[in-house]
Amino acid sequence: MSFGVAECKRVCRLLQQTTRLRELHFHCDHLTAASWKGLAVLSKGHLCLQSSLEKLSVCKTFLKKESVQHLASFLQPLTSLGTLSLSDSFFRAADVSPVCTALVSHTQVKELCLFGNNLQSDDGALYVSDVIRTNCSKLQSLNLGFCGLDDSCIGSVVQACLQCTQLTYMNLSQNGLNYTEGWAGGGVWVLARGLHMLPFLTYLDVSSNCIGCAGVEGLLRGFERRDEIFLSKRESSSSSSGARLDGIGCCGALWLNVGHNYVTEALDVCSESSPWHWAFSRLQGLDISHNPLNDKIAHIVSGFMFSSGSSGSSSGRGVGYRGCLSSFSSSFPSALRSLVLSATVVSFPIISCVSPLLQLQQGCLLELDLRGNGLTAHNALQLGFALSLYGGSLKILDVGDNPLYDDGCSSIIDAFFSLQQRSFSSCLRPFVPSLVHLGLENSYAGEKSCGRAIELFTLYSSLVCLNLKGNACYLPSLSLGPKLLHMDPCIRERMRIQLHGNSACRASENEYYRLETAYPFIFSSDF
Repeated sequence: MSFGVAECKRVCRLLQQTTRLRELHFHCDHLTAASWKGLAVLSKGHLCLQSSLEKLSVCKTFLKKESVQHLASFLQPLTSLGTLSLSDSFFRAADVSPVCTALVSHTQVKELCLFGNNLQSDDGALYVSDVIRTNCSKLQSLNLGFCGLDDSCIGSVVQACLQCTQLTYMNLSQNGLNYTEGWAGGGVWVLARGLHMLPFLTYLDVSSNCIGCAGVEGLLRGFERRDEIFLSKRESSSSSSGARLDGIGCCGALWLNVGHNYVTEALDVCSESSPWHWAFSRLQGLDISHNPLNDKIAHIVSGFMFSSGSSGSSSGRGVGYRGCLSSFSSSFPSALRSLVLSATVVSFPIISCVSPLLQLQQGCLLELDLRGNGLTAHNALQLGFALSLYGGSLKILDVGDNPLYDDGCSSIIDAFFSLQQRSFSSCLRPFVPSLVHLGLENSYAGEKSCGRAIELFTLYSSLVCLNLKGNACYLPSLSLGPKLLHMDPCIRERMRIQLHGNSACRASENEYYRLETAYPFIFSSDF
C-alpha cells in the first residue's frame, strides 16, 4: 500500500490514544520521508510508546536515502525494543550508518533481523558489529542472510557475534562465503573455531554459500569441540554437590542448514576421525539439500540410523570421550527430527536407505524432504509402504519435483489413509498421525491423486498445507467449488491448497482463478 502524509497523521492520532502498544508492523508500505519525520516526532514525545513497544517490523518498505535519517530518529527513543526486523528494506552500506548509530543506545534487543539489505562494505560490517556488541548480553536471534557480507567484511561481524553468549539462532545464508583459514578473512572459519563461545547456539543457517566439504566438516568439528568443553566443565563441577552450570550452556538439540554449498561426494563421512560420527548422535535437524552427494547420501542416512554415542574413540581424543558422550547423549535426546535431502542424488536409489530410516526413527522424524531426486512411481510405492507402517510422526513430507505420475502420487496419499486407519485400530501402541504439510508439486499428478489428496483434509485435523502446483490435473473435473461449499467451515478455515499451473488447458486456468477469487485464503499463492 502507499503510506503518505494523510495516512501517517491517522496512525499518529491512533498511536497518541494508545497507552500500551507492544507491536508495530510496517510491511510493503511506501512511506514518504515526511511520513517518517512525523513518526519520529511522535516517538520522541510519546513516553508510553517508548516504554511499551517491544516488537517493531519495517519490512519491504523500499526506504529512500532521505527517509533513513528519520527512521533512525524514530528508532532512537524506543529503548524497550526486544525484537527489531528491518528485512528487505533496501538498505545500502551508506544508509545503515544512522540506523546503527541509533541502535547503539539500545541494550535490550533479543532478536535482530537485517535480512535482504545490501551491507557489503567494511563500514557496513563495522556498524552492524557495533550494534551486536552493544546487545551481546541479550541477543538471542540474529539474521544477516542475503546481506552481501562476503569474506572481505564478514570477519568483524562474526567476531562480534562470538561475544553473544545467549545466541540461539544465527543466519548467515546467501552471502557468498567461502571457508578460508585464518582469523583475518575467513568468517566461517572464525565461527567454526569460536563455536565453543556460543554455548546456547542450536540453529545455524549457512546455506547458499560456497563453504564446500571443508566448511561443513569444520563447523561440525567446532560443535564437537563445544561438546567436549561442556562435558569437561560438567565433570569438573560435579564434584561439588548441587553445583550449577550457569553460563556453560546446555548443548541440547542442534539444527544445521548447509544446503547449496558445493558439498560433493568428497565429503568424509566414514573415516574414524570424521566429525560426522559426532553429528549422527547429536544433530536433530540437517538440511544438506542441493549438494551433489549422490551415493554419499547412503552413508549419511545410515549414520543416523545406526549411530550410538558409544562408538570407538577417535584419534586425538582421550579414550573416555566417546564413552562420556554416550551418557551425555542419553541426557539430551538425539533422535533425528528433520532431514532435508532435496536435489542431492543423480542416479542413486535414495529410497533404499530412506525407508529403513523411517522404521528406525519412527515416532521421532517430523520432516522429510525428498524433492528433485528422480523418484519414480516404483520408488513411491516403496516409500508409501514404509509410510503406512512408520510415518505416524511425520508432520512435513515433500516429494515434489519428481516424476511420480498419478500412480506414484496415489501410493503416497493412500499410505496416509491407511496410516490413519491403522491408528484407530491399533491396540498395542495407539498414536495419532499429525501430518501438517504434504508437497506434491510438479510430480505429474492427475485428477485421481489430486482429488484423493484433497480428501486428506477431512481425515487429518492437523493438515494445513497441500501443494499440488504444476501438475497435470484438469481442475474443472475436481468440482472443488461445490465440494468446498458443503465442507465443514472449520475444515475450510484451515485449508491452504496450491493448484496454480495445473494443465495447460485454458479451462483449468479459468477454474483456478475463479477458485482463487472465491476462496482467496485457501488458494493462496504462498503458504
